[in-house]
Amino acid sequence: MSKNNSELSQKDEERLRRIKKRKRKKARKNALMIFSFIIIALAAFVITVKILKPDVTVKSFLPEKTYNYINENVLKNTTTTETEPTQTTEATTTKPAGRYLPIEEFAFDKDKKGNLLGNVLAGGKAWHDDTYIYHIIDGDGIYRFYPSDETFTRIYQSGAYLSNLNINDTHLFFTNDSDKKLYTLKKGESTATPIAENIKTAYLYDSTLYCVTYAGGVTVMSTDGSGAKTLYSSSGEEVQLVGISLGRVYFTAKDSYGTLRFWTIDKEGKEEKVMFREVANVKDFISPVLEDGFLYYYTPNSDGTFDLHRQKFGSENVVDLIEGAAVSQYAIVENQRLFYAHRDGSQFIVKEMNMNNGEKRVLLKSDNVTDDNSLIFQHGGTYDFIIGYRNAKSWVCFASCVNTSSENVMHFVFDEGKWTY
Repeated sequence: MSKNNSELSQKDEERLRRIKKRKRKKARKNALMIFSFIIIALAAFVITVKILKPDVTVKSFLPEKTYNYINENVLKNTTTTETEPTQTTEATTTKPAGRYLPIEEFAFDKDKKGNLLGNVLAGGKAWHDDTYIYHIIDGDGIYRFYPSDETFTRIYQSGAYLSNLNINDTHLFFTNDSDKKLYTLKKGESTATPIAENIKTAYLYDSTLYCVTYAGGVTVMSTDGSGAKTLYSSSGEEVQLVGISLGRVYFTAKDSYGTLRFWTIDKEGKEEKVMFREVANVKDFISPVLEDGFLYYYTPNSDGTFDLHRQKFGSENVVDLIEGAAVSQYAIVENQRLFYAHRDGSQFIVKEMNMNNGEKRVLLKSDNVTDDNSLIFQHGGTYDFIIGYRNAKSWVCFASCVNTSSENVMHFVFDEGKWTY
């Protein structure tokens, strides 16, 4: 009898376990269905918002984990955060084994930067120090602008085309495209002194000028032009500066077949140059600039637009920052903010994107722009600039403060030599 009772008890326990297991399974299934409905509803909401207002950042009003789940698992996008995430492509900026540089190699002191590399490579027409904003007016000279009360004065007169503006505590540096010389101008003076010849591009960091010559050479020199050292001499290639680290220089060399090779060499010239990337067609890799250890570049789309990417130096991971841009000028980057140009019909638009949360805003724009425009944009700290010909007949120089509306625009009257609203 006790044996039968024992068997019945065991059977009851097994039956109870099966019942509990079925209940747990049913509960999980119901929870999963509810979660799925919520995710689908949120995804539909996200898609609707992005269709109606493409520039709205949905992330700003959804929990981060929920936003990332929808973005990555439902919409199949890549989420950009402060860390280096995202998709892997075959393209790489990884250098050969044993030559990988830690991010600390790009730990620049921002007060020692003569300008932003994107500014310089795009033309080098504007930058600032602790007090003033300096900018170039082609065929007129260099102006000093005082942001506090928007007063200005011309500090250097020249009828030439000037570029590569860099600034330190005591001097300005710039190139003259007519005589191809690099000049230095002491603050408070009006006469510039040539310090180097045949200079196409010049970038200043600390006490060193990093230059590319018209002959295709890469050189470094002190701020007075002394101690010039040639790091690379091309054999008929088109050479362009890409960036620097604390101890190295990075540049491209394009051969006659359109192949683009990325090289690096120590700034002392004690080692052999090292190739760290090769692009078979230069048209597939546009406007590369290495800023603070991250490489920014555009790739073309079949519809004539461009996508802007970011890639940490030495990493194979690529972050897609902008899709479908109609302009592929050099990206300008400062303090996790990306400044870039866009075309919308006959409008040339300068935008800013916060790379931490993806939020965008319009800073400045120019109307009546045609396809043959020569406009560039420049970031000057608290003011941004659009400079150049917007069409065959109209040269413009617009400026706007980052703290005011994009409709509150100053323009430079060339014939009168003054800024006005």
